Amino acid sequence: MSHEAPRSCKAVCQLIGAIGIIALFVSACASALPDVAPKADAPATATPVPPTATPLPVPPMALDGTNWIALTYVDANGDPVDVLPEALVDITFADGKVNGTAGCNRYFADAQIDGATIVLGPAGATRMACGEALDGQETAYLAALDRVAAFTVDDGLLALLDADGAVLATFVEAVDAASPENNASPEDDATAEDAVEDDLADTPDLAGTVWTWVRFDGSTDTDSIAVGDPSRYTLELLNDGTYALQADCNRAGGDYTLDGSALALGLGPMTLAECGPDSHYDTYIRLLGEVTAFAFDGPGLVLETISGTLTFAPAE
Repeated sequence: MSHEAPRSCKAVCQLIGAIGIIALFVSACASALPDVAPKADAPATATPVPPTATPLPVPPMALDGTNWIALTYVDANGDPVDVLPEALVDITFADGKVNGTAGCNRYFADAQIDGATIVLGPAGATRMACGEALDGQETAYLAALDRVAAFTVDDGLLALLDADGAVLATFVEAVDAASPENNASPEDDATAEDAVEDDLADTPDLAGTVWTWVRFDGSTDTDSIAVGDPSRYTLELLNDGTYALQADCNRAGGDYTLDGSALALGLGPMTLAECGPDSHYDTYIRLLGEVTAFAFDGPGLVLETISGTLTFAPAE
Protein backbone atom coordinates (compact mmCIF):
# COMPACT_ATOMS: atom_id res chain seq x y z
CA MET A 1 0.00 0.00 0.00
CA SER A 2 2.87 2.35 0.73
CA HIS A 3 4.12 1.96 -2.89
CA GLU A 4 0.73 2.38 -4.66
CA ALA A 5 0.04 5.95 -3.45
CA PRO A 6 3.10 7.47 -5.01
CA ARG A 7 2.49 5.54 -8.24
CA SER A 8 -1.06 6.84 -8.38
CA CYS A 9 0.03 10.40 -7.75
CA LYS A 10 2.61 10.11 -10.43
CA ALA A 11 -0.03 8.96 -12.96
CA VAL A 12 -2.28 11.85 -12.13
CA CYS A 13 0.54 14.34 -12.61
CA GLN A 14 1.38 12.82 -15.96
CA LEU A 15 -2.26 13.11 -17.05
CA ILE A 16 -2.43 16.77 -16.02
CA GLY A 17 0.78 17.50 -17.90
CA ALA A 18 -0.55 15.86 -21.03
CA ILE A 19 -3.76 17.86 -20.86
CA GLY A 20 -1.73 21.09 -20.51
CA ILE A 21 0.38 20.22 -23.57
CA ILE A 22 -2.77 19.54 -25.60
CA ALA A 23 -4.30 22.86 -24.48
CA LEU A 24 -1.16 24.76 -25.50
CA PHE A 25 -1.17 23.05 -28.91
CA VAL A 26 -4.82 23.88 -29.58
CA SER A 27 -4.25 27.49 -28.52
CA ALA A 28 -1.27 27.80 -30.87
CA CYS A 29 -3.21 26.39 -33.78
CA ALA A 30 -6.11 28.71 -33.17
CA SER A 31 -3.84 31.74 -33.09
CA ALA A 32 -2.24 30.66 -36.37
CA LEU A 33 -5.55 30.57 -38.20
CA PRO A 34 -6.55 33.81 -40.06
CA ASP A 35 -9.35 35.89 -38.61
CA VAL A 36 -12.53 35.29 -40.54
CA ALA A 37 -15.24 37.87 -40.20
CA PRO A 38 -18.69 36.53 -39.74
CA LYS A 39 -20.48 36.36 -43.05
CA ALA A 40 -22.98 39.16 -43.36
CA ASP A 41 -26.37 38.56 -44.85
CA ALA A 42 -26.32 39.29 -48.62
CA PRO A 43 -28.40 42.36 -49.54
CA ALA A 44 -31.60 41.77 -51.42
CA THR A 45 -31.20 42.11 -55.19
CA ALA A 46 -32.87 45.35 -56.39
CA THR A 47 -35.24 45.16 -59.35
CA PRO A 48 -33.67 47.15 -62.23
CA VAL A 49 -35.65 50.30 -63.12
CA PRO A 50 -35.86 51.01 -66.84
CA PRO A 51 -34.56 54.47 -67.79
CA THR A 52 -37.23 57.10 -68.22
CA ALA A 53 -37.63 58.06 -71.88
CA THR A 54 -37.05 61.74 -72.63
CA PRO A 55 -40.23 63.11 -74.23
CA LEU A 56 -39.74 64.31 -77.78
CA PRO A 57 -40.40 68.01 -78.39
CA VAL A 58 -43.83 68.71 -79.81
CA PRO A 59 -43.46 70.12 -83.32
CA PRO A 60 -45.11 73.47 -83.95
CA MET A 61 -48.53 73.36 -85.51
CA ALA A 62 -48.56 73.60 -89.29
CA LEU A 63 -50.21 76.91 -90.14
CA ASP A 64 -50.71 76.32 -93.86
CA GLY A 65 -54.39 76.17 -94.71
CA THR A 66 -55.56 77.67 -91.41
CA ASN A 67 -57.59 80.81 -90.71
CA TRP A 68 -57.49 82.78 -87.44
CA ILE A 69 -59.58 85.60 -85.94
CA ALA A 70 -57.60 88.32 -84.14
CA LEU A 71 -58.33 89.01 -80.47
CA THR A 72 -55.58 91.50 -79.56
CA TYR A 73 -52.70 93.40 -81.15
CA VAL A 74 -50.12 95.87 -79.87
CA ASP A 75 -50.61 99.58 -80.49
CA ALA A 76 -47.98 102.17 -81.39
CA ASN A 77 -46.84 102.21 -77.73
CA GLY A 78 -46.39 98.45 -77.63
CA ASP A 79 -49.40 97.95 -75.37
CA PRO A 80 -51.83 95.10 -76.09
CA VAL A 81 -55.33 96.27 -77.03
CA ASP A 82 -58.49 94.40 -77.98
CA VAL A 83 -59.68 94.36 -81.56
CA LEU A 84 -62.63 96.71 -82.04
CA PRO A 85 -65.84 94.68 -81.65
CA GLU A 86 -67.34 96.04 -84.86
CA ALA A 87 -64.28 95.05 -86.94
CA LEU A 88 -63.28 91.60 -88.16
CA VAL A 89 -59.50 91.19 -88.24
CA ASP A 90 -58.25 87.85 -89.48
CA ILE A 91 -55.28 86.09 -91.06
CA THR A 92 -55.15 83.10 -93.41
CA PHE A 93 -52.01 81.07 -94.15
CA ALA A 94 -51.87 79.42 -97.57
CA ASP A 95 -49.13 78.42 -100.01
CA GLY A 96 -46.38 80.59 -98.56
CA LYS A 97 -48.56 83.67 -98.22
CA VAL A 98 -50.89 85.34 -95.76
CA ASN A 99 -53.98 87.37 -96.43
CA GLY A 100 -56.93 88.66 -94.51
CA THR A 101 -58.96 91.63 -93.41
CA ALA A 102 -57.40 94.31 -91.22
CA GLY A 103 -60.79 95.51 -90.01
CA CYS A 104 -61.84 97.32 -93.15
CA ASN A 105 -59.26 96.82 -95.89
CA ARG A 106 -57.88 93.60 -97.30
CA TYR A 107 -54.16 92.86 -96.98
CA PHE A 108 -51.70 90.26 -98.29
CA ALA A 109 -48.01 89.39 -97.85
CA ASP A 110 -45.48 86.65 -98.45
CA ALA A 111 -44.78 84.32 -95.52
CA GLN A 112 -41.67 82.23 -94.85
CA ILE A 113 -42.26 79.66 -92.10
CA ASP A 114 -39.56 77.36 -90.73
CA GLY A 115 -40.55 75.42 -87.64
CA ALA A 116 -41.75 78.02 -85.14
CA THR A 117 -40.09 80.96 -86.91
CA ILE A 118 -41.97 83.10 -89.38
CA VAL A 119 -41.05 86.11 -91.50
CA LEU A 120 -43.72 88.13 -93.30
CA GLY A 121 -42.89 90.24 -96.32
CA PRO A 122 -44.11 93.82 -96.78
CA ALA A 123 -47.89 93.84 -96.68
CA GLY A 124 -49.96 95.20 -99.50
CA ALA A 125 -53.45 96.44 -98.74
CA THR A 126 -56.44 98.15 -100.23
CA ARG A 127 -56.75 101.81 -99.24
CA MET A 128 -60.37 102.54 -98.43
CA ALA A 129 -60.95 105.26 -95.86
CA CYS A 130 -62.59 103.54 -92.89
CA GLY A 131 -62.82 106.23 -90.19
CA GLU A 132 -60.33 107.31 -87.57
CA ALA A 133 -60.76 104.35 -85.21
CA LEU A 134 -60.55 101.63 -87.88
CA ASP A 135 -57.73 103.40 -89.73
CA GLY A 136 -55.72 103.58 -86.50
CA GLN A 137 -56.33 99.92 -85.75
CA GLU A 138 -55.32 98.84 -89.26
CA THR A 139 -52.12 100.90 -89.15
CA ALA A 140 -51.08 99.41 -85.80
CA TYR A 141 -52.06 95.85 -86.77
CA LEU A 142 -50.14 95.91 -90.06
CA ALA A 143 -47.14 97.47 -88.31
CA ALA A 144 -47.23 94.59 -85.80
CA LEU A 145 -47.27 92.02 -88.61
CA ASP A 146 -44.16 93.65 -90.06
CA ARG A 147 -42.25 92.76 -86.84
CA VAL A 148 -43.31 89.11 -86.57
CA ALA A 149 -40.43 86.66 -86.09
CA ALA A 150 -42.01 83.60 -84.44
CA PHE A 151 -45.29 82.05 -83.36
CA THR A 152 -46.76 79.69 -80.81
CA VAL A 153 -50.01 77.74 -80.75
CA ASP A 154 -51.30 76.78 -77.32
CA ASP A 155 -54.75 75.39 -76.60
CA GLY A 156 -56.24 76.79 -79.80
CA LEU A 157 -54.67 80.24 -79.37
CA LEU A 158 -52.17 81.56 -81.93
CA ALA A 159 -49.66 84.15 -80.74
CA LEU A 160 -47.40 86.05 -83.14
CA LEU A 161 -44.15 87.09 -81.47
CA ASP A 162 -41.35 89.54 -82.19
CA ALA A 163 -37.64 88.65 -82.19
CA ASP A 164 -37.50 89.05 -78.39
CA GLY A 165 -40.48 86.75 -77.79
CA ALA A 166 -42.93 89.57 -76.97
CA VAL A 167 -46.51 88.98 -78.09
CA LEU A 168 -47.56 91.18 -81.03
CA ALA A 169 -51.02 89.74 -81.70
CA THR A 170 -53.23 86.87 -80.54
CA PHE A 171 -55.80 84.92 -82.53
CA VAL A 172 -58.35 82.16 -82.07
CA GLU A 173 -58.81 79.63 -84.85
CA ALA A 174 -61.84 80.27 -87.03
CA VAL A 175 -64.57 77.64 -86.92
CA ASP A 176 -64.41 75.36 -89.93
CA ALA A 177 -67.71 75.53 -91.76
CA ALA A 178 -67.41 71.79 -92.42
CA SER A 179 -66.78 70.83 -88.80
CA PRO A 180 -69.34 68.84 -86.79
CA GLU A 181 -69.87 71.85 -84.54
CA ASN A 182 -71.44 73.68 -87.44
CA ASN A 183 -75.05 72.57 -87.67
CA ALA A 184 -76.08 74.64 -90.66
CA SER A 185 -78.95 73.21 -92.63
CA PRO A 186 -78.69 72.44 -96.36
CA GLU A 187 -80.80 75.54 -96.98
CA ASP A 188 -78.26 77.67 -95.09
CA ASP A 189 -75.40 76.12 -97.08
CA ALA A 190 -77.19 76.86 -100.34
CA THR A 191 -77.74 80.48 -99.28
CA ALA A 192 -74.05 80.85 -98.39
CA GLU A 193 -73.00 79.36 -101.73
CA ASP A 194 -75.30 81.76 -103.56
CA ALA A 195 -73.74 84.68 -101.70
CA VAL A 196 -70.24 83.55 -102.68
CA GLU A 197 -71.30 83.15 -106.29
CA ASP A 198 -72.79 86.65 -106.23
CA ASP A 199 -69.51 88.05 -104.90
CA LEU A 200 -67.54 86.26 -107.60
CA ALA A 201 -69.93 87.49 -110.24
CA ASP A 202 -69.19 91.07 -109.14
CA THR A 203 -65.43 90.51 -109.50
CA PRO A 204 -64.05 90.85 -113.05
CA ASP A 205 -61.50 88.37 -114.32
CA LEU A 206 -57.89 89.40 -113.90
CA ALA A 207 -57.10 88.47 -117.51
CA GLY A 208 -59.31 89.79 -120.28
CA THR A 209 -60.42 92.91 -118.40
CA VAL A 210 -59.21 96.40 -119.27
CA TRP A 211 -58.19 98.04 -116.00
CA THR A 212 -57.86 101.79 -115.52
CA TRP A 213 -55.40 103.21 -113.01
CA VAL A 214 -57.19 105.22 -110.30
CA ARG A 215 -54.53 106.00 -107.70
CA PHE A 216 -51.23 105.06 -106.11
CA ASP A 217 -50.77 104.87 -102.34
CA GLY A 218 -47.17 105.15 -101.21
CA SER A 219 -45.59 105.05 -97.79
CA THR A 220 -46.22 108.79 -97.33
CA ASP A 221 -48.89 111.18 -98.54
CA THR A 222 -46.35 112.97 -100.73
CA ASP A 223 -45.71 109.70 -102.58
CA SER A 224 -49.41 109.15 -103.29
CA ILE A 225 -51.01 109.96 -106.64
CA ALA A 226 -54.65 110.51 -107.55
CA VAL A 227 -54.98 110.04 -111.30
CA GLY A 228 -56.93 112.85 -112.96
CA ASP A 229 -58.00 110.88 -116.04
CA PRO A 230 -57.83 107.11 -115.35
CA SER A 231 -58.84 106.31 -118.95
CA ARG A 232 -55.36 107.43 -120.10
CA TYR A 233 -53.64 104.79 -117.95
CA THR A 234 -54.78 101.26 -118.68
CA LEU A 235 -53.61 97.70 -118.23
CA GLU A 236 -54.95 94.57 -119.90
CA LEU A 237 -53.62 91.10 -119.15
CA LEU A 238 -54.29 88.69 -121.99
CA ASN A 239 -54.87 84.96 -121.67
CA ASP A 240 -51.72 84.12 -123.67
CA GLY A 241 -49.41 85.43 -120.92
CA THR A 242 -48.85 88.86 -122.46
CA TYR A 243 -50.21 92.27 -121.53
CA ALA A 244 -50.85 95.63 -123.17
CA LEU A 245 -50.94 99.02 -121.52
CA GLN A 246 -51.44 102.70 -122.16
CA ALA A 247 -49.33 105.16 -120.19
CA ASP A 248 -50.85 108.52 -121.08
CA CYS A 249 -49.56 109.23 -124.61
CA ASN A 250 -47.40 106.10 -124.76
CA ARG A 251 -48.19 102.44 -125.30
CA ALA A 252 -46.29 99.35 -124.24
CA GLY A 253 -46.56 95.63 -123.81
CA GLY A 254 -44.72 92.63 -122.43
CA ASP A 255 -45.05 89.28 -120.71
CA TYR A 256 -46.41 88.51 -117.26
CA THR A 257 -46.10 85.55 -114.90
CA LEU A 258 -48.83 84.54 -112.50
CA ASP A 259 -48.49 82.12 -109.58
CA GLY A 260 -51.43 82.19 -107.19
CA SER A 261 -51.63 85.81 -106.05
CA ALA A 262 -48.02 86.52 -107.11
CA LEU A 263 -47.75 88.61 -110.26
CA ALA A 264 -44.75 89.96 -112.15
CA LEU A 265 -44.80 92.13 -115.27
CA GLY A 266 -41.89 92.08 -117.71
CA LEU A 267 -41.65 95.28 -119.74
CA GLY A 268 -41.35 94.89 -123.50
CA PRO A 269 -41.31 97.41 -126.35
CA MET A 270 -42.89 100.81 -125.72
CA THR A 271 -43.20 104.20 -127.35
CA LEU A 272 -41.20 107.08 -125.86
CA ALA A 273 -43.23 110.18 -126.59
CA GLU A 274 -43.02 113.15 -124.20
CA CYS A 275 -46.50 113.49 -122.73
CA GLY A 276 -46.20 116.79 -120.87
CA PRO A 277 -45.14 118.05 -117.43
CA ASP A 278 -48.28 116.80 -115.63
CA SER A 279 -48.06 113.28 -117.01
CA HIS A 280 -47.48 110.28 -114.76
CA TYR A 281 -46.47 107.95 -117.59
CA ASP A 282 -42.90 107.40 -116.37
CA THR A 283 -44.03 106.78 -112.78
CA TYR A 284 -46.73 104.40 -113.99
CA ILE A 285 -44.25 102.36 -116.05
CA ARG A 286 -41.78 102.22 -113.16
CA LEU A 287 -44.42 101.07 -110.66
CA LEU A 288 -45.71 98.34 -112.96
CA GLY A 289 -42.16 97.00 -113.10
CA GLU A 290 -42.23 96.70 -109.28
CA VAL A 291 -45.47 94.67 -109.07
CA THR A 292 -45.20 91.57 -106.88
CA ALA A 293 -48.79 90.50 -106.18
CA PHE A 294 -52.45 91.28 -106.79
CA ALA A 295 -55.75 91.17 -104.94
CA PHE A 296 -59.34 92.06 -105.71
CA ASP A 297 -61.14 94.74 -103.73
CA GLY A 298 -64.76 94.21 -104.70
CA PRO A 299 -64.89 95.04 -108.41
CA GLY A 300 -61.51 96.77 -108.19
CA LEU A 301 -57.97 95.46 -108.61
CA VAL A 302 -55.05 96.20 -106.29
CA LEU A 303 -51.46 95.58 -107.36
CA GLU A 304 -48.83 95.39 -104.65
CA THR A 305 -45.49 96.97 -105.54
CA ILE A 306 -42.23 97.48 -103.71
CA SER A 307 -43.14 101.15 -103.18
CA GLY A 308 -46.85 100.89 -102.38
CA THR A 309 -50.12 99.85 -104.01
CA LEU A 310 -51.73 100.61 -107.36
CA THR A 311 -55.52 100.65 -107.43
CA PHE A 312 -57.48 99.99 -110.64
CA ALA A 313 -61.12 99.97 -111.68
CA PRO A 314 -62.65 98.19 -114.66
CA ALA A 315 -62.86 100.41 -117.73
CA GLU A 316 -66.28 101.97 -118.27
